[in-house]
Amino acid sequence: MISIIIPVYNGFRQLDPAVLHADTEKEIILVNDGSEDDSAKYCQEYADRYANVVFINKAHSGVSDTRNTGIRAAKGKYIMFLDADDNLRAGSVEALVKFFDSCGDAVDLVTYPITTNFHGIILPPHFRYKYLTYSGIYDLRHHPYIGQTTMNIVVRNMGEDNVLFDTSMDFSEDQKYCCDILHKKLKMGFCKEAEYIYHRSEDSSSGRRSGACYVFEQAMRMFEEMFAHYPHDVPAAFQGLYINDLAWKLRCNILYPYHYPEAQFAQANERIRRLLQRVDDMVIWNHPEIDSYHKCFWLSEKHNTAVTPFFLPDAFGLWLYGTCNYGLPCTGRYE
Repeated sequence: MISIIIPVYNGFRQLDPAVLHADTEKEIILVNDGSEDDSAKYCQEYADRYANVVFINKAHSGVSDTRNTGIRAAKGKYIMFLDADDNLRAGSVEALVKFFDSCGDAVDLVTYPITTNFHGIILPPHFRYKYLTYSGIYDLRHHPYIGQTTMNIVVRNMGEDNVLFDTSMDFSEDQKYCCDILHKKLKMGFCKEAEYIYHRSEDSSSGRRSGACYVFEQAMRMFEEMFAHYPHDVPAAFQGLYINDLAWKLRCNILYPYHYPEAQFAQANERIRRLLQRVDDMVIWNHPEIDSYHKCFWLSEKHNTAVTPFFLPDAFGLWLYGTCNYGLPCTGRYE
């Protein structure tokens, strides 16, 4: 019924043995990505012990290519992903299969809650769980803040038509993978009865390569290609992904590529603004994790004009003064 792809690069002994126990309804695919320790040996031992465990050994090529190797080998009706140092709550796999079956052909991707454990401390949940409140199918055209960007997902196995990870990316490759699947039907399933337990580490590749010098071009290319799919209205969830990407990188001071020469830096700013112009003002203004000062900043960047607040006895709003993209004087009021 389901194939669980586990990329392995060193440290295989961290894997929860409970995930591997023999189960004819569950195919476990261990893909060793050229580990330099004894991981290949332990993977082979599990494959010899359990009939439902498949072991693939390959040269080191990175996590995206390793997951793609697992996707190509998967025989299950559904495919899910688990990193070797993470866990699943008991009963999660069964709950996910049951839920996905109940969706029929309506969705190609189902997500489920993720709990982040950082050195024994459970971190607050992502703000998307303010909106993902029930098990069901969510229309991405009406939900700006539920975009799926991590690997707590199950996808439909479409054989030769499966979407693969972009091996040219080493940051946000999971976000692109999810969006590449979701853009076809613009609907996503959410199964509240399962749980992915993520053991976060400061040694992760995303933590080591998170500066603008590493990620700016990757991120901009991804969103430019994503938005180009839609000549008219970009789905609300993808708008929300973009403004959230800008916002958290701005807070962490890793958004703007300050290392660029002046002319190239100006071009980078213009790329950011062009995409912002395809984000609805209210998606920016209602974002639950952006403070009012930054909301005003992003609106002023989008419209290339000053933003001034106004106050009424029973309302608060913003005036935008300046020049529209078409060179016509404009004044807009948003309450």
